[in-house]
Amino acid sequence: MPLNLSFLGFFDDIGKAALKAVEHEVEWFCLPAGAMLFGEGEPADAFYLLRSGALAAFRNGALGRPNLLGYIRQGEPVGEMSMLEERPHSASVYAMRDSEVVRLPRASFDRIADKHPSLMRELAKMMLRRLRSGPQRGGSEPRVFAFIASSPTIDLEYRARALKDALEAIGVSVAIGGEECADFAGTRLDEFESGHDLVFLTARLGNPHWARRAMGRADRVWLFARSDARPSGPLIPADPSPATNLKLLDVVLLHHDGVARAARPQEWMDAADAARIFHWRQGSTADLKRLARTLSGR
Repeated sequence: MPLNLSFLGFFDDIGKAALKAVEHEVEWFCLPAGAMLFGEGEPADAFYLLRSGALAAFRNGALGRPNLLGYIRQGEPVGEMSMLEERPHSASVYAMRDSEVVRLPRASFDRIADKHPSLMRELAKMMLRRLRSGPQRGGSEPRVFAFIASSPTIDLEYRARALKDALEAIGVSVAIGGEECADFAGTRLDEFESGHDLVFLTARLGNPHWARRAMGRADRVWLFARSDARPSGPLIPADPSPATNLKLLDVVLLHHDGVARAARPQEWMDAADAARIFHWRQGSTADLKRLARTLSGR
């Protein structure tokens, strides 16, 4: 039975006949969170469309740390440029959460595009939009953040609300979900995340079930820590999410007036295997605004 792809915006303007031809040719499969769709340097023998979930593209960086290029959202193609150029993939693509992917082999694409030029036209338009918008296109920035408290004394809800207010002041809509979301079905979490520019999932390491699930949904993880405490390892649960496994984790170090620092910032970065560290000083509006700009990608 052909796969229904009509709900994906990419196919809105290719025409019914072309859509039907694609639906008869594509291969559908599930890609588990953390799995690789294709690797940098591998042959590009197909192009893919994300039916549900989230993917991220990386290029090999120094010291084995992958460099994030951007995210692929529902309905977006991936691998199309390499396929058309007949060159190996220039990046590796991984599933950031359990995802549904459809694959159109090169031979099928060529056959359909010859008969229905609208398919090639829509693909070209999509690639031009990406090139014109550059690295700041909407999908290239993280949308879902897991805010993880390393200590039960950290008021994570207060921090999330403060960041939400700062973001909404610059026109960015934010939803916050806490432990009440722990038992939500995946589709309900999808609905919760839709309709907002950013989503914060707040969790504490003391609740490993929800912490793991929040990190498993996240495009990026922010670990909140107190500067007057010392890190204990391992900080992250033994079942790492794709975001932490792919080094998309940052530390937010909270500084309180009149309290001595117990550990060097680098110690927190090493304990969490973090990519970056941010500082949030008590009462600092400048720090709050800086963090909000980082979250929004501005």
